[in-house]
Amino acid sequence: MTLPEDMNGSGVTRVGARPFVEVERALDELVVNGAERSSQFFIGATAAYEWALGRIENPPVTGRGGRGALDLPRLMSELDAAAVLLEIPDDQPGSLDFVRGVRTALAWVCGDDQVSVAGRAQSRDLT
Repeated sequence: MTLPEDMNGSGVTRVGARPFVEVERALDELVVNGAERSSQFFIGATAAYEWALGRIENPPVTGRGGRGALDLPRLMSELDAAAVLLEIPDDQPGSLDFVRGVRTALAWVCGDDQVSVAGRAQSRDLT
């Protein structure tokens, strides 16, 4: 799987709105800070980061795989799918937590600085 380069010609490989290395660092921090946590939120966030980085082929929510660059529209499409699922009543809270983790991670990857998976991993009151 290939990743697109920055549009301004700097040659920086991007994942959505973020530099590739920044997303790798976020995944590494999640693994370190969330190591003792096995909640569905963190499992979903990890899956989202791994997919965005091209480490797994199928997206975590839709499961619709495919080859090619993970550009911003494709990442946003998966983010939108997660948001739609969260609007549907579900009696299985674990699955919603997984989707919340995916949504939070992908929102950050797509440029939303108001969300933070790492901040949640460091929080003592959120599991």
